Amino acid sequence: MLKINNYIAVIGTGSYGTALAVAIARNNNIVSLWSNNISKLNELSISRCNKYSLPNIVFPKTLKIEFSIKNLFIKNKYIIIAVPSIFLINIINVIKPYVQDDTNIILGTKGIRYNYRELPYTVIQKKLEKKIPIAIISGPTLAAELAVGLPTAITVTSNNNNLILYLKKVLHNNKIFRVYYSYDIIGVQLGGIVKNIIAIGVGISDGIGLGDNIKSVLITKGFREIVSLGIKLGAKLDTLLGISGLGDLILTCTTNKSRNKYFGLLIAQGYSIKKAKNKVGQIVEGYYNTKTIIFLSRKHNIRMPIINAIYRILYKNKNAYRTMMSLLKHTPQQE
Repeated sequence: MLKINNYIAVIGTGSYGTALAVAIARNNNIVSLWSNNISKLNELSISRCNKYSLPNIVFPKTLKIEFSIKNLFIKNKYIIIAVPSIFLINIINVIKPYVQDDTNIILGTKGIRYNYRELPYTVIQKKLEKKIPIAIISGPTLAAELAVGLPTAITVTSNNNNLILYLKKVLHNNKIFRVYYSYDIIGVQLGGIVKNIIAIGVGISDGIGLGDNIKSVLITKGFREIVSLGIKLGAKLDTLLGISGLGDLILTCTTNKSRNKYFGLLIAQGYSIKKAKNKVGQIVEGYYNTKTIIFLSRKHNIRMPIINAIYRILYKNKNAYRTMMSLLKHTPQQE
C-alpha cells in the first residue's frame, strides 16, 4: 500500500488546476479539488476526469472532489489557487472568511487584473489582511504535458522557508516533476506574466508571415524588456534567466499549444478580439495583463516597445501588420 504523504487542496478546475491536482495526487498525496462552480464539480465527481480540458486523464484515487469550501479549509492547511487572473480577486474574497492563521496559500495564477496594478503576491497580502505564509509557483508547465506525466520543472518562491521546503516535498518527483526554489518573489511572478504578452506578439508575427528570424528577435528583445522592468521592480537577473523567466518565455512563444500565441495568430488572421477569445476557448492571460504591464512600464519610465506595440493592436485597434513592421524601423543601435 502506498504511503500517503500530505494533504493539500487545489482551487481551480481549469486545465492547469486539474493538471496540478492530478500530478500532486500521483505523488502519493491526498488532494482536494474545489471550484465555486458546483455543476462543474458534479461533472468531475461523476466522470472522474476533466472532459473539457483534459478528457483522457483519469483522476487518481487520491484526488477527491470537494463541494464545501468550509470543509476544504478544515481538511487542508495548504491551499493552491490555480484560477485565471481575472477571477483571482473574486476567489480571494470567497476564501477570506475561511483562512486561518495556520493556512498556507500557494498561488499558481500568472497575472492580475489591470485595476489593481500590483503583482498578485502583494494583492493577496492586502486582501487577506493576515500575515500568513504565501508562495508562488511558476514555470514552463503546459497543463496537458503535466497531466500525462511528461517531465516538468517549476520554481517555488515564498516569504516562508518552511513553506518552500513543504512544497519541495509535496511536488518534487525525480522522474517527472522537478522543483527549484527562489527567494525572488518579484522575479518569479513577473516572468510568468509578461511572457504571455510576448507570446501574443510572436503569434501575430507568425500570423502575418514575418518568419522565424524575426520570431527569435521578438523573443530576445521581449526578454530584454522583461529584464528592464524586472530589475526596476526589484527582481534579480538570475531569476529572470531561470525557468520561471526565460524558460517560460521560450515555451510560451515556441509551441502552438500556447493559448496566448494562438490568440495572436487569430488576431493576425483578422479575427476581432471577441471572436479570437471565443475561438481560443480559454482565458487568454496575456490580453488582460497587457494593460497592467503598460501601466507599470509608464509608471517606472521603462521603455518596452514590443509590449507597447501589442497594446496598440489589442486596445487601440491598430493594424497588426503595420504595427509589427514599425518595430523593424528603429534606427540601428548598439546591441
